[in-house]
Amino acid sequence: MSDQLLAVRHLRVLFPLKGGQSVHAVDDVSFGLRDRESLGIVGESGCGKSTLARAVMNLQALTSGQIIWRGVFIDTLKRRELRDRRREFQMIFQDPLASLDPRMTVAKLVAEPLRALRPNLRTEEVRSMVNSIIDRVGLDVSALDRYPHEFSGGQCQRISIARALVVEPKLLVCDEPVSALDVSVQAQILNLLKELQESCDLSLIFISHDLSVVRHMSDRVMVLYLGKIMELGDRDRLLNNPRHPYTRALINSAPAPDPNKERDRLAPLLEGEVPSPINPPSGCVFRTRCPKAAERCAKDVPDLRPIGPGQNVACHFPE
Repeated sequence: MSDQLLAVRHLRVLFPLKGGQSVHAVDDVSFGLRDRESLGIVGESGCGKSTLARAVMNLQALTSGQIIWRGVFIDTLKRRELRDRRREFQMIFQDPLASLDPRMTVAKLVAEPLRALRPNLRTEEVRSMVNSIIDRVGLDVSALDRYPHEFSGGQCQRISIARALVVEPKLLVCDEPVSALDVSVQAQILNLLKELQESCDLSLIFISHDLSVVRHMSDRVMVLYLGKIMELGDRDRLLNNPRHPYTRALINSAPAPDPNKERDRLAPLLEGEVPSPINPPSGCVFRTRCPKAAERCAKDVPDLRPIGPGQNVACHFPE
């Protein structure tokens, strides 16, 4: 597509262990991301969400596969070439305080990416851009002379967002950016990200285990399990009419806000534990927890295939 910013092709990330074994963190993942689109990624802990995000950012070495950013194979770029591209894609993390150097003031923290990635800017230009982005994320300029430990978790996440956006990227990767925050603060940060996406013409990759957050933030949704895509499609189609048993189980396992509906829930919850990524099941990796598993599921790996408009599923027996 002409408006496609990012293309990920057959991405694999394996972590070698002693004895010749490997952790299958990301296993044959392919997807694309369009200009100004928001892609939500969901799945249980340990399914490969964060590893995939770090690989897309070129912060994690690939075992195989390709990452194409605006027509350029960034996984093959040399260090200097990658640095020239780095300002175009930025990332914010789950724990904002841990991602901010406690020895630096907010002014220095937000200015640091500019000095590293846009070294030709004059001091006055850097100061002006820092002041502008601090205002856009909802902080007062008086915050610039303070240190991260003087702020709340929500304020620290605003600083992290300012630090990421000050270089004017086209893609922002958000790795569970609100899961460590109070519910009321979560809403403020999510609304801020939506506003900034619109005003800054951003594309988002938004990782979360909270389906309500993903519904609010995403245009499309990817469901990961043991490093593989189970389902990928338009947000409303996928969440309102899930076709993969794992997607349906995730949705059924989410708490219902209405206590009467929660008490009367008839759908079975997701049972069992995620298998070890060191020795994943043969065939379909979800088969050991799937109520529809059959003999074929143990033998054949299901391909991710279209099953309707804007919806793809990797299942031999889609619902």
